[in-house]
Amino acid sequence: MKQKTNSILIERENLQNGFFSAYTEKENIIGCNSDGHFSFLETSFDNLQFIHCDYTLFDSKDVCVNIDSEVLEMHFCLSGESKLLKKNEDVLLKTGHHMLRFQSSQQQEILMSPAEKARFYEIRIGFSHFEKLMGDFCPHSSGMFSNTPFAITPEMYAIVSQLTNTAYSGQMKTLFLEAKMTELFLLQLQQQRQFSEKKTFSFKKSDKDKIYDARQLLKEHLNEFVTISRLAQLVGINKRKLALGFKEIFGYTVYQYIIDLKMQTAKSLLLDGNMNVNEIAYHIGYQNSQHFISAFKRKFGISPGKMKA
Repeated sequence: MKQKTNSILIERENLQNGFFSAYTEKENIIGCNSDGHFSFLETSFDNLQFIHCDYTLFDSKDVCVNIDSEVLEMHFCLSGESKLLKKNEDVLLKTGHHMLRFQSSQQQEILMSPAEKARFYEIRIGFSHFEKLMGDFCPHSSGMFSNTPFAITPEMYAIVSQLTNTAYSGQMKTLFLEAKMTELFLLQLQQQRQFSEKKTFSFKKSDKDKIYDARQLLKEHLNEFVTISRLAQLVGINKRKLALGFKEIFGYTVYQYIIDLKMQTAKSLLLDGNMNVNEIAYHIGYQNSQHFISAFKRKFGISPGKMKA
């Protein structure tokens, strides 16, 4: 990857057989003069590439991605915002959204918005592995992937967290990454198909925007107890519309989202190792640590104390 005038040029690896080693891990740190930097951790094997990117940008930045071969891309925007520039209509990808998209041999242009400590996770699937994954489906049937952003579900967040924090190495790591990639791919495909089978959002755009605002408020006030009534009041929407719309857009209820968000946050804090169980319980809004321990065990099948150990 190299900088080119006012843009960043990224040369993506050809994922076809014979173009890369059996297994590689590498890190690329790219500075954008005084505009910020990108840090890429890349793992490649068996026509697959797993990319974890952390970046900081102080100004908008044009990014050009050269794609040498047909690939299917699973892209998860964990924080930050970017715009996929296309001939017909640009695609905006915001924090908490993902895309499942087919990429042919071409150059892709992306406009990256300013962000501090933003990150995304991407999995690239080469032609040969795609054929094995999909059987009779063919990647040339690109219409089966809509290039539509969808909300990242709690299940998806959990898998991405596992992919970025695995302790496996060598052959065990390849087996783990491939298994989790398949699980994540099925969740994306299922969500996309469910969307195509159901009616479009039944409320006006202003209500939809308020529902997104409600989700952002929940993220920002994770340690506070907020009822649906209070949340609806804060964003200026009817309680019923909030409850129905939240479920329709994100695929889970407000309560399910709050619990999953708390548990995923707790898991990340446990893995960081800087806080004990009681501190984490208080941090995510539990006054009683036993209630937190019970909820964590229901979610992950293991107590927080054992995970921390």
